[in-house]
Amino acid sequence: MRTFVPGYYIIEGPKRKSWSEFTNYSFLLFNWALTFIARRAIINVALGPDEIRLQKPVHVIFFSDDRSEKGSVIVNLLPGKSSKAPTSYYDKLPRFSNTAKRQLSNTKPSNQRYIDSIINEIGLLLEGRSTQEKCRNKQFSIEDIHIKGIERLDDHLANYFKEQMHQKYGKAFFERPRKVQLNFYTLETADHAVLESVEIPNTDEELKPMSERKFVISCMARNQNYMYWLKDLYTSAKHIGCTVIGFNYRGLDYSKGMIWTYKNLVDDALSQARRLIESGVKPENIAFEGMSMGAAVATITAAKMHENGLRVKLYNERSYRSLLRLMIGYIMPDSTSNPWNPLTWLNYVAVGCAYLFLTPAICLLGWHLDAANAWDRIPFAYKIYSVARNHQNPAQPDDDDLVHDSFSSIASLMAQHLEEIKYTHQNGGSLSIEEQQMLADKPESHEFTLDRNNAMNTNPSNHSAPRRFLVDTQSHQQTMHTYMIEHVREMLEITPPGLEAHINKA
Repeated sequence: MRTFVPGYYIIEGPKRKSWSEFTNYSFLLFNWALTFIARRAIINVALGPDEIRLQKPVHVIFFSDDRSEKGSVIVNLLPGKSSKAPTSYYDKLPRFSNTAKRQLSNTKPSNQRYIDSIINEIGLLLEGRSTQEKCRNKQFSIEDIHIKGIERLDDHLANYFKEQMHQKYGKAFFERPRKVQLNFYTLETADHAVLESVEIPNTDEELKPMSERKFVISCMARNQNYMYWLKDLYTSAKHIGCTVIGFNYRGLDYSKGMIWTYKNLVDDALSQARRLIESGVKPENIAFEGMSMGAAVATITAAKMHENGLRVKLYNERSYRSLLRLMIGYIMPDSTSNPWNPLTWLNYVAVGCAYLFLTPAICLLGWHLDAANAWDRIPFAYKIYSVARNHQNPAQPDDDDLVHDSFSSIASLMAQHLEEIKYTHQNGGSLSIEEQQMLADKPESHEFTLDRNNAMNTNPSNHSAPRRFLVDTQSHQQTMHTYMIEHVREMLEITPPGLEAHINKA
């Protein structure tokens, strides 16, 4: 890994001759043109790129549920891009030169005018006169304002921006500590995708040597933008006692590059881990976490690292065994279906037809996304999962409304393994240490349900609602987010903040 400019990191791949790279790139474009419609359809199902909420040039975020919170402001130095087809695809093609990837140069007068408008807007924020969304009648301090994307300006434009900021708002503008630490950076992968990213460190984490620091890499779910997860990521960093990394996959919002198959998403997550390891972080101090599709990506990424002897940790939330099972789960009869109803049998016929036609199509297009196989390759002690499931009322189970509970979910895979282990145990077979651990595990401890009495939540889906609004089905005392925090902290061997203070005092 090398640093192009401060905040812009490049993962270096094997050296290739320019003609080889050109030939490979030309083949990819030709392949993309031939399979555009089919790939577009499968990408929309798996990733939903055109459903993603974009960041705003001046983006206000909140770190609590307190409605009176003023919030913090993130100022994007790059103009926003349209996410609508086909613009989102043509604009996101990777570039060959590093200069082009940085996007904004001083050669265009319009770019300097845009930077001037941003500088002026910062002044309005400080004076309390901004008319941007969620900024009206609010006066922000320097400690509330975060600058994002300066590493993607060319040298002349970056220097111009800094000089103007120094003249107008003082030389201490960039050095003043922020109320919430957000370290935005850009990561270029070995295959030249450009990922907008952020590090959110817990207090004092940055004072430690890299070999002692703990990191959690959060992989985004379908149609999600990491900017809208900053409150969640900040809460995780604060209560786990680590640094949390968020990023957008290539081609989404300010990230650059094309998504061809699910492997591109995995490569993006691997690149984030590789940057950490090449910076001196120990693999055992890294955990991956994700929800839904993000959990599938995190699982496959973690499995790949385990294959190379890198013992990373994994938290898998509300996810599925494979994209194929997820899609077929939409028509698979559920546990309450009447087996003698003709419609139930018609559904099973539809399931067979779906297997017949979808399986080859998904595999040929590179979107089989087999998270179940990857999950099984990770030792039990290095992973944990949670599921949206509530069987307190068997007649009306409140299960995940997107992932078929008994057919598609990772929880169903674990239930299948548990039945196999029980059968072996009951028939006198010997169990491995890992099988004994799985036998002792309580499936109900992983089950959570949406707290539908919480007025703060406006999302009725138990699959996509924020995890702080899901509670355990047994006692309704623990949220899914608290569950994630406690288990990731345990896997990373981090002493809880309160306990650490007690130990130090003693």
